Amino acid sequence: MNPLIDFTNKTTDELMELNKTYTQKLYNLNGNNPLYYQILDLRDAVQLEYHERMQMQLHKEKLKQKPEQTIEIGEIS
Repeated sequence: MNPLIDFTNKTTDELMELNKTYTQKLYNLNGNNPLYYQILDLRDAVQLEYHERMQMQLHKEKLKQKPEQTIEIGEIS
C-alpha cells in the first residue's frame, strides 16, 4: 500500500472510477511488467477503502433500524 496516496478523502463515486481506471490499465499491461504490481496494489487499496465504507454504512443502517435493547437478567439484593 502506498503511504503517499490517501484515498480517504475521495467520494465513493471517485473510488469506483479509480477502480475502473486501474482495472483497465491492468488489462493493458503485461503481467511481467513491473508497473503491473504497483497498479494492482493501488487498485487493491481503492477496493479496500470502498469496501470499508460500505461496511461502515451497512453497520450504521443496522443501528438505525434496531435500537439498543436492555436485557434484565435479575436483581441484586
